[in-house]
Amino acid sequence: MSIQDCIEKKKQWDDKSVRSFEVDNSISEMIALDDLPFSFVESLGFERLMRHLCPSYNLRSRQYYTTFICDKLYGKVSQKILELLKSFEKMSFTSDIWSDSCSGVSLLSLTCHGITEELERKMIVLKAEVFNDGRHTGENIMQKLEGILSTWEIPKEKVKCVVRDAGANMKKGVSLLNVEHIDCASHKIQNVLKEGMKAQETVMAAITKCKKIATHFHHSNSAQDELSKLQKRFNQTPLKIIQE
Repeated sequence: MSIQDCIEKKKQWDDKSVRSFEVDNSISEMIALDDLPFSFVESLGFERLMRHLCPSYNLRSRQYYTTFICDKLYGKVSQKILELLKSFEKMSFTSDIWSDSCSGVSLLSLTCHGITEELERKMIVLKAEVFNDGRHTGENIMQKLEGILSTWEIPKEKVKCVVRDAGANMKKGVSLLNVEHIDCASHKIQNVLKEGMKAQETVMAAITKCKKIATHFHHSNSAQDELSKLQKRFNQTPLKIIQE
């Protein structure tokens, strides 16, 4: 390798160069595909990896990749999704509402399920809509779902069925959309198991005792240390008590 080659290898790329843009795109795709936090690009391990693999690349801040993904990558991907949705003759959907215990944010999700002409099954999460601007009434749910369908240009005639939980508000919301809908089998099985356990006093008594034991270990470091010692003594993999 010549001296000039060494100099070129160490030289920083211009941020607006083609090579720099290609790396920007690859990093952004990795964040999106692997569902990584934007802060990942500022982690020490990733910085070291990039300095080793591509020292000429000027690693950006998390704000840059946030903008890159939302403005450039999202537009490109959403266009492909629109084309895919239009190719489906019929589509089924799953929808649910859940709350994040840490942030207190409620979300309404709508996921599309379709089959391509090549008989490939496709699943697309169309949106996880923030639901903090009102009560979870049937009317509000209907408006949110209708808005998502409209955004993705999905006519109701193409909706084969919507699978939802058995809650009265979800039933009413999807019913107001005037589309076919059914209860989710997994939710029904889960409810059967819950109610079945509640009906058995011995099972509930055992669960209550287990919860008390878990609470004790959760609040006592010395108890956790002693449990770990016992597990090692009997050649067991040290496991921590899970608290519900």
